[in-house]
Amino acid sequence: MRWKGHPKRMKLISAFVNQTRRPRAGWRIAIGLVAMMVVIAVLATAVDATEVPLIESFLWQLLAVPLLIGLAKLLARMDRRSFKEYGLSLQLKRLAAGLFLGVFLVGLIWLLLRGLGWIEVIDTFYIRYSAPFALGFLAFALRYASVGIFEELFHRGFLITNFAEGLNGAKPKRFLAAFLASVLFGLLHLTNDGATVWAGVNLILLGLVFALPFVWSGNLSFSIGLHAAWNFAMGPIFGMPVSGYEPRVAVALSEATGPSFWTGGTFGPEGGFLTTLILGTTLILFALMPRKLGKSGSK
Repeated sequence: MRWKGHPKRMKLISAFVNQTRRPRAGWRIAIGLVAMMVVIAVLATAVDATEVPLIESFLWQLLAVPLLIGLAKLLARMDRRSFKEYGLSLQLKRLAAGLFLGVFLVGLIWLLLRGLGWIEVIDTFYIRYSAPFALGFLAFALRYASVGIFEELFHRGFLITNFAEGLNGAKPKRFLAAFLASVLFGLLHLTNDGATVWAGVNLILLGLVFALPFVWSGNLSFSIGLHAAWNFAMGPIFGMPVSGYEPRVAVALSEATGPSFWTGGTFGPEGGFLTTLILGTTLILFALMPRKLGKSGSK
């Protein structure tokens, strides 16, 4: 639907809003990023102010779900798209495949670090809180599941879709859109404790690993499963720092003893060169199997 009115006024409006009465792609992306950072800041402040053991994780969950759902609805309304148009529709086989691959990749990193003598298991069924292990394990399972859903909806569904539209949406430009979204994904993690430039590079690669299945299939199920399983396996299962956050619950609490260039030091494996090699290999394999990754749920 085209607007009618004074030509000069319409020209000024069109610099910010297109003829579908939406902000232009660049503005949608900027507004989305600012809104997302405000919500994350609110969540972080609320959690940091809570000193009761274990409650912080459940509090995060109680606050995060309505805040993140509200933010997602706000962005979708501004964008005039449904969640399904961002790829958010459940496909169980793709979700299960993503979950399996996430655990497999992190398990491979952990086994290699153990085999090289660069990591030690210092405790089992560890929980920092005065609470049953199973309760803490469940709390962080829910936490990482919600993180996987929201971050994939935002970083892959929302950002890639809007970057691609801003680039006129041709298929090769969707790969450029995926790269731009992955760069933002990496940069946003550089504020975490122990972050280094190399950690940023790895997070960009990880963002691409999450992005390619979405680019080829148009569905987020595989990416959500992979993202949630990657974080959950790294922290609550294998007991390693997740993007700078020390595990509070772990089946096998692990401590890096090898060179930080390979282990990632206090940031965790996502800051180490071993993970660079694993992610690089995964990206190459993904590039060789676009039909399999895009087989179901393709647009």
